[in-house]
Amino acid sequence: MKDNKDNIKDFANELEIINDLDVLISKSVSVFEGDKFLSEGILLKEGNKLSLKLPIRIEKDCLENVIIETELGQRIFTTLYVDMRDMKVGKDGIFSNTLCSIRYLREDTFSPDFTSQFRCFIPTSLSKLNTYRFQLETIRYSDSEKIYSAQCVRINFKDLQFNVLQIKQKNEGYYVIEAFQDMSFDDFANYCYAIQQALGFVMGYMPGGEIFYFSGNKDYYYTNHVRLAMTSLYYPIHTNPYNFIQFRKTPAENYLDKLNVMSAKCFSNLVSLIYSNERFSSVVTMMIESESIRSLLLIPSIYAIILESLSKIVCTPIVEEKKPIKNKKLFQKILKELESIIDSYSTEFESDDDVLKLRRRLSELNKPIKNMKQLSNIEKLIQPFEQLGIELTPEDIAMIEHRNDLLHGNTHLANSTRTETCDINNYMMYASGKLYTLISSLILKYVGYSGYIINHAKTCEKYCNINTKEDYYKYI
Repeated sequence: MKDNKDNIKDFANELEIINDLDVLISKSVSVFEGDKFLSEGILLKEGNKLSLKLPIRIEKDCLENVIIETELGQRIFTTLYVDMRDMKVGKDGIFSNTLCSIRYLREDTFSPDFTSQFRCFIPTSLSKLNTYRFQLETIRYSDSEKIYSAQCVRINFKDLQFNVLQIKQKNEGYYVIEAFQDMSFDDFANYCYAIQQALGFVMGYMPGGEIFYFSGNKDYYYTNHVRLAMTSLYYPIHTNPYNFIQFRKTPAENYLDKLNVMSAKCFSNLVSLIYSNERFSSVVTMMIESESIRSLLLIPSIYAIILESLSKIVCTPIVEEKKPIKNKKLFQKILKELESIIDSYSTEFESDDDVLKLRRRLSELNKPIKNMKQLSNIEKLIQPFEQLGIELTPEDIAMIEHRNDLLHGNTHLANSTRTETCDINNYMMYASGKLYTLISSLILKYVGYSGYIINHAKTCEKYCNINTKEDYYKYI
């Protein structure tokens, strides 16, 4: 394993290659299909979309085994996907053009079959840099110029080690993921995606859109056929209370020196779980995607699905028969009180038989729970919180009970007291914050986190005429 003290980096070669690729844009290149010359062409780029414009008509929808040769003689392999064909009639004849999209570029010396200590560079805006310090445990790294603090996260699991760095090059920012062990390209790409998802959940920003991969020999593979970068509405952890509790100086001061970042061990556990568990990976991706669309109508319903899916992953099977009330005398006392309540309403029942039937059912209240199938849908959602030792408030349980509403058509949670659009929207915002906090508490506790998380529902209370005793942060 690499030592933190020897975390010296040199990204000059990779950054120079990335810059050289950018220089190719709008330049003329020679295009070959295998060994056969096809045409001259122009490389175009708009955002993450890379295209090749050819002054000929291509009838095929897809051209494989294409080689792009630059003016300097560099050979780049790719596949072309035809987006548009057009034809123009001019004085000098008929002219055809074909516009092809490019999903990847591979240097001729790069082989996906080789094992190597890979690195990848994910372009991002400068505003997304310098964000680790309030959410993740970091280590220092240095280059030839200076030492950088709070810009490198170290991941350790399965005898593997990765660094995830935030770097700045002129006016460009990059997330850099590097492996310290030899591995296959496919494995490295899958680990990178798990790390991207983990970053998206913890920090509220998942880098993406295009990725430059490099082998240990600096051979490269570029792709834009990846998920776009996504920014979430929420994030679960932030150690600067003033960032969350805005315009509330006293409550923020109460949390100074109490909040903690996510440890490297917990973050490593999160990455490992995403990588190894496809269902959990889907839950995290669904969570990030739902937040990025910013729809108050969709988010609570999607969160209800996520909570349902997550509970099945997190919850362990019930291995012992457990009675809800262990104290026999206490149960008998409760039973008598319930029977007396039923008796007090006996005259309102249609028959004495109905009274007896209801009384007989009371004896089943303390029946041992042998397996999850005996639990109601709501109890199944509460079970993982109980197993992980996460305390639920009455407001938490009330929100969990919205599960049936959200999954059975009442997606805007309207009721007799919420009929106006403004009231419904405000409550949907509160529901989104509450459900997010519940889901994030399950995920964080499951990977070993202990500390305060943000209660995103609290800031919405004033808009919904809700006044709870809950705080702005929740301890798990």
